[in-house]
Amino acid sequence: MAPARNNKRSAGSAPAEEPPSKKLAATLKKNGVTQASYKIIADAISHPMAGDLPENCRNMLVAGLPHSLCVASDLRQDVQNLAVTMIGEVVSMILENMQKALYDENAKVAGAEASKAELLEKLQAAQKTLQDSQATVAEREQELQNASDVVVKANAQLAKHEEEQKAGDVAFVAAQSDKEALETGMNGSFAKLKAGDFEEGQAQELYEALLPCMAKLTLDASLISAAKSVLLKSASARGAFDGTVLEELDRSFQAKIADISATLANEQPASDARAKAVLDSKSALEDVEAKLKECSGNLVAAKDAEKEAAAAVKSATAAVDDYQPQLKATTELRDEKKQELEAFTETTMGSFTQLRDRLSAKRLKEIKTAEAAEAAEAAAKAAVETDVKAAAQDATSIEVEHTSDLPAEA
Repeated sequence: MAPARNNKRSAGSAPAEEPPSKKLAATLKKNGVTQASYKIIADAISHPMAGDLPENCRNMLVAGLPHSLCVASDLRQDVQNLAVTMIGEVVSMILENMQKALYDENAKVAGAEASKAELLEKLQAAQKTLQDSQATVAEREQELQNASDVVVKANAQLAKHEEEQKAGDVAFVAAQSDKEALETGMNGSFAKLKAGDFEEGQAQELYEALLPCMAKLTLDASLISAAKSVLLKSASARGAFDGTVLEELDRSFQAKIADISATLANEQPASDARAKAVLDSKSALEDVEAKLKECSGNLVAAKDAEKEAAAAVKSATAAVDDYQPQLKATTELRDEKKQELEAFTETTMGSFTQLRDRLSAKRLKEIKTAEAAEAAEAAAKAAVETDVKAAAQDATSIEVEHTSDLPAEA
């Protein structure tokens, strides 16, 4: 027969260990603490603003939480009170750090609000600078236009004086040219022909070169007719008549040159005045052209300054536009810190204080009983005092009545 299967658990086997969550729930229920209250404090111990609390210390405090803070204050032992003190230091540290974080965010908000006036002041200053630079550009443009107009007038004045010089010096220049030609002809071709200082065959060439000069002289027809034959003769072949012709030609050259020289002397001052007017006009034109160049440079500099001012206005405007989003973000972060602090104070600190000061049901019952006994004793004492007062009032009333019943004295 096969051995019977032993389905019963052996008497020596240990019961299965309860899960930690179940043990925690049982402990909290035994101590009269809700899991919500427990979780609030446990989360606080693990809070990131708990300072530099080591991880093993956090774990130790969380592990001891159900057996320390969750135990009624009148039932705690010294080691449990020590744990409660440590937990209190942690939540106080968190509260202090939250308050500091809120203080810092309040300072940032105040700084952001204070910066608004500064940003607006910078924008107004930049706008004023831009307006001034625009006005300067307008002034420089007008200066450039004025300088340009002056240059146009100076060019016109120079052209006028040059035209006057050209027109006025036509006769003067022609006279100078005639004088130079006559002096060249007289001292050159005529002198050689008169002296017979020429080679064979050269006389005709010298004569033809002299003809343009002779055309400028005032000669009668007979002298012109005789001049050619006389000039072409050699010196040895000439007679007395020929000498007379040569002397007459010489006098005619000198007379014409003297006449032209007199004319040039008379016209020289006017020519010099016209030349001076041209030189003065050129000098004046150079001056106004230099001024025009200066005005052009000033305008370029003014426009560069205007561009810089416009860029400054754009930057300042962008800073003002960016201010509101920045202030909003800073304010929202500050409000978030404030809400976190208020929630922590109300929820975590409230739960900690309630658990720290909580009394056991037995102690509460004892207090209630003692308070009831004190109240009963006080009531009894009050009743006795009331009865004594009433008896005293009755005795007083009887004495008054007895006195009133006595006969009056004779």
